This record gives sequence, structure tokens and C-alpha cells, in this order.
Amino acid sequence: MNEVRHLFWDFDGTLFNSYPEICSSFMKGLEDLGLSHLVDQETLMRLMKGSVSHAADWCARQAGLTCEQILAPYRFYHNQPHSDPPYEGLPDCLRRLHDAGFHHYLYTHSHQSAIDQLKREKLWLYFDDAVLGSDPFPLKPAPDALLSLMARNHLLPKVCAMIGDRDIDVMAGHNAGMKGILFDPDGYFPDLDAELSVRSMKELADALLKQ
Repeated sequence: MNEVRHLFWDFDGTLFNSYPEICSSFMKGLEDLGLSHLVDQETLMRLMKGSVSHAADWCARQAGLTCEQILAPYRFYHNQPHSDPPYEGLPDCLRRLHDAGFHHYLYTHSHQSAIDQLKREKLWLYFDDAVLGSDPFPLKPAPDALLSLMARNHLLPKVCAMIGDRDIDVMAGHNAGMKGILFDPDGYFPDLDAELSVRSMKELADALLKQ
């Protein structure tokens, strides 16, 4: 990791802790359908580490419904105004790395709301560029978005790392020729093949700055 100076961040579950709201909205949707008995909170969280669609597909198969029937009430609740908190230590982590010469980029399947939230928290000033879900790239773990970000910022893969809380984030980085950094505060991926695995923002900054 000694050469890495450009960090590509996932948003949901990495920069901001979106999981409580996502799981709450999903459970409210199941309650509306009379299906709250299908899944407990721990199982739901593990399913969400795949994706919302993965969780919906699992529940749909248990209930004999379509994935869309599960997702529709979830979207109703999830689309209500809400604000997810940044992970503890995030502002200090971004600032410390920025001041040490690291560059930050955003790569998320979320839309403009991700940048808006970073601006509200006064964190967007640390970022150089972004690819959002509204941009025309295939989803992670495809490398296309990362390759585009590197190309337009004139970067080589060896100086870059993708940071995320799921296997698809690390895989996307590897597929783009980058290093992969797993942010895994609850230990969901103990065996994932990542160049660095951390459980807090302080641990991440400390590890990168001591190189």
C-alpha cells in the first residue's frame, strides 16, 4: 500500500451509516405486507450486505411473491426525507489523510443526494471527483466507473485504492487494478481478500499514514 495516494470511497455503509435506516424501511415494508415474521434483524443485516435487492429476493422466495412486491413498500419508506450519520471519526479521517497529501474520490450507486449529504456535513471539500449511480456505468464489481475516474484524473491503478464495506467494493477495485480496502466495523467479511481490512475510521487513517 506504500504507493497509494488516491482513495475511492463507497458511500452507503462506508462514509455514512445508512444501514439502520435501510433496515428500518425494509422492515416497515414487510410489516405492511404482513411478513415481518420472515426475517430477524441480524439475518436482514447479513442479507443487506449483499444488497437491498438480494434481501428482497430472499424474502420474496420465502413468501411466494415477486421481488418488486417486496421492494415497493420499502421504497415508499426509504424515499421519505432522512439523513444518515457519518461513521464515527470520518471527518478527522478525511482531514488527516487530505492534509498528508491523499486525494479522495466518491464512487457510489447512490445519486446526487450522496454529494448533498457530504456538503451538509462540510466534507465534500475533501473530494476531487465522483461517479454516481446516475452515471452510465455498470454496477460494482464491474471496474468501468473506476477506470473512468482514473482516466479523467490521469491516475495509474498502482497509486489507487477502493474503500468499501462489501465484497463488491473490494472486487471492483481489484477488477480495476487497484488495491482494495475493506471497512468492516461489524466483522461481516473476516475472510475477504483485501490488502487492508479495518474496523474504524481511526484505524484506517492510522494504517495509511504509518506507511
